[in-house]
Amino acid sequence: MSVRDGQRWGDWEYDKSRLVLEFDRLRSSDGRDWYEVDLEECTTGLDVLDWILQVAGKRWATPADIGALVLALESLLGPLQNKILNDDLDFCSHLRKYISPQRYTGG
Repeated sequence: MSVRDGQRWGDWEYDKSRLVLEFDRLRSSDGRDWYEVDLEECTTGLDVLDWILQVAGKRWATPADIGALVLALESLLGPLQNKILNDDLDFCSHLRKYISPQRYTGG
């Protein structure tokens, strides 16, 4: 699937000239929420996961914003599942590092 410059997923927009996904949303009364994901830094599955988790940790990020980011990354970078699972590192052990003890209940 071809992705065009300016394509949007929710409030995320692809900027082809800078190779970034830009989040920009005007808040009703007190400014705007803005963030940028540098696609050139998404070279491994763990890099992609790191960006997703950085956004998930933002106060302004809603579940819809995070889902839209995942869909955008999937469209731009190809199948994320393969990118993550094909990394040489143990995905689950790295994932546990990012999940706070309060949120992680698995073994």
